[in-house]
Amino acid sequence: MHPDPIEKRKFCRHPLNKPIEYQTFHTKTADKTATVDISEGGISFLAERPLARGAKVHIRIPVGDQVFKLQAQVAYCNQSSQTSLYRTGVAFLDPESAFRAKLAEEMIRIDEYRKKISKELGRDVSEEEAARKWIEKYAKSFSYLF
Repeated sequence: MHPDPIEKRKFCRHPLNKPIEYQTFHTKTADKTATVDISEGGISFLAERPLARGAKVHIRIPVGDQVFKLQAQVAYCNQSSQTSLYRTGVAFLDPESAFRAKLAEEMIRIDEYRKKISKELGRDVSEEEAARKWIEKYAKSFSYLF
């Protein structure tokens, strides 16, 4: 399958390279991979084998000591021209999955922000302090989503 040249996306994508696990509803084992990007409507990742369009998948995103569980459906699956992997895009099946994905993304961004400001300040910044600063800076852009 080749990518469709017409842009059909409803949501802006944000690059995000983080580990996830995915599993179709009909398989017993999960595969591990990393995300490529995330949006309000879904996630794309690289799969080792093709997934059928329309297949339903469980996705697990570990963030710290939390695991966010999402339900999605394969929207596309195209073999990468650079690797033997398949670029796979899934759409969330319900608003709860979309919200959980957004929370996971925000937690990942806060942790990245914590590392950045710790380096800038020359001291370890706690998760709580980083979260407060993140909320002060970005809460308005998050609140309109839900």
